[in-house]
Amino acid sequence: MRQNTISCIIALAAVLMTASLVNAMNYEAHPGLYTSYEYSDNYFGTSRDEKTEGFFEVGPSLELRATAPNFTGDLTGRVARSLHNRYDEDDSTEASVASHATLSELHQTFGLSYAYLQTRRREALSEPAGEVNTHTGAATYSRALTPGATLSLGYDITDESRQAPYEDETSQGGNIGLTYLFTPRNTIDLTCSYLDHDYEISQDVKETAAGVSWSQTATVRLRYGLRSAYTQEDRGDLPGEYRYDLSAFGTYSVAQHTSLSASGGQSWLVMEHQDRETIYTTSATLEYAAERDRLAISVSKGYTSEFTTTRYGTYDTRAATLTLEKGLLTTLTGTTELSVEKRKPTTGTGGEEYTDTSTRASLAWVPWAPRDYATVTASYEHLQTEYEISDTVRENRYRMVVEVRY
Repeated sequence: MRQNTISCIIALAAVLMTASLVNAMNYEAHPGLYTSYEYSDNYFGTSRDEKTEGFFEVGPSLELRATAPNFTGDLTGRVARSLHNRYDEDDSTEASVASHATLSELHQTFGLSYAYLQTRRREALSEPAGEVNTHTGAATYSRALTPGATLSLGYDITDESRQAPYEDETSQGGNIGLTYLFTPRNTIDLTCSYLDHDYEISQDVKETAAGVSWSQTATVRLRYGLRSAYTQEDRGDLPGEYRYDLSAFGTYSVAQHTSLSASGGQSWLVMEHQDRETIYTTSATLEYAAERDRLAISVSKGYTSEFTTTRYGTYDTRAATLTLEKGLLTTLTGTTELSVEKRKPTTGTGGEEYTDTSTRASLAWVPWAPRDYATVTASYEHLQTEYEISDTVRENRYRMVVEVRY
């Protein structure tokens, strides 16, 4: 399946690369060297008998850019070898690649993206230890059918594999959307999607979703509307689930650089052979963005369907994040992020309730800003996972990254 993923992305990219387009492109290539050192005070993420560890990473990096009158494309990546001080059996290859391509014409836009990640680093302590390999690909197409109607199509595929005893999982599917402006102030959006989750051993899941929303522009600053959605999960021989969502939403521009968006409603979860569950859903985001400064605060509560190598089912999820980016000097940028995420499995999912908390702070120095020939980043991370029954797990990480490009 991983080969199919890469083959599809390459084939679609070939469609974009017509001979005339290739000849008209401007190219930039920036090879470089990536190095880092990280120290952890709880390397294995255990609640007792914590072990410290420090390790280096070193390897080549590359950035490619291609532009034409109606085309933009970029690729960034690195491959590094990790060298551990104490646990050399964990020495491994860390790799990261991200690429995007967009072709725009008069009434239509076509886009491609592909990303690959091979790593042993965990974003949260609720994730299992060990190496994970993830391929992600997407293709998008949008076309203006009329001055007031826009059609959008998409295809997504994700292939994730972990070390035993966890199963490999592949998700792929398509989506279609139609946006129709039936008056200068009123818009209707129709969406439909299908996603197939393929497992090695567990029952495969076929997820179908459809939604409709109406929005009105009341003033230059205020926009509001209603949204409804239906989601069906077919789990083969296991009981299926059906979810109905209804909510009201609005967006208000508080000032030139500040916006506020909020929504609230209700979700009904219907499970075969189980009682129906109902929760109130809410979300709110306050964002400020101006030049090199950004502040974003968001909270949310609702059902989430998650089918990955480590999660299988529907969760009552509550999340809150705070992100602050500040340009301290021309060459120095500071970033702070606080995230809290609490997952409670529904009756049909089962499992233990837990809360992931992460705090991240970093300083990025670009000596020759705005040109990023060299970047030095110092960061600190605090991870914590609090379980309903099991013991709480904590880890502190200190990291220094230096990347030099030509």
